[in-house]
Amino acid sequence: MSDLLVRDLPDEFMRQLAECARKNGHSLSREALLLMQRALAADLAAPQDGKKSGLGARLANLLPPDCRIGASFLPSRDEPDREPPDFR
Repeated sequence: MSDLLVRDLPDEFMRQLAECARKNGHSLSREALLLMQRALAADLAAPQDGKKSGLGARLANLLPPDCRIGASFLPSRDEPDREPPDFR
């Protein structure tokens, strides 16, 4: 079985994921795996009419309302993008 490392998750996102995992009696890894499996299954079952929502929206719709992740975990975009590093 393969591993997946996800970096730079916002603290609020992790708190909400941990709360959902606790409510469902799962580990964080198990809860994340189940959410991804449900989202992929929904994607495969969705009609191909060009009106599909994104993976994030489908993941959010699979959660009960008290476990849904709000926009509060999105980073602020008040600052301009920084220049990419130069590795020369």
